[in-house]
Amino acid sequence: MRVLGVTARVICHATEDEKKVLKALENVLGSIERGKLKREQLIGHYGDPIVLLTLELNDEDQAKAVLDKLEKCLSVIEKSTLVSEAFEEKGQEGILYVRLDKQSAYLGSLRLSDSDAIKLEIRIAGSLNALKDKLGV
Repeated sequence: MRVLGVTARVICHATEDEKKVLKALENVLGSIERGKLKREQLIGHYGDPIVLLTLELNDEDQAKAVLDKLEKCLSVIEKSTLVSEAFEEKGQEGILYVRLDKQSAYLGSLRLSDSDAIKLEIRIAGSLNALKDKLGV
């Protein structure tokens, strides 16, 4: 199984320090300097400014390190949830969709979350069974 790349997206709300949001992203992905960062200015539901940060990591070693970190830091239950609910298989490749708690990531720990999340799309060359083996579930 090969990890081909990672796309990360996170919203920085007007009340948040963008440097802290970038730090949370860095805590998940490792060094973000080698990735391609896109910063998009948006308007929120009530007219408040928000920034969508999107980072593309196409370096396979760095992308593999992200999956390794998830394997190490997430609980068995969280990893089981990911492989059963968040993997989309497309022939010989697939995408693992991960939503991590932004506040926890800033503090240096990883846990799954559905709200105010860092969203990851991890592109994988391999089957669901290979991913299960990798994650130990």
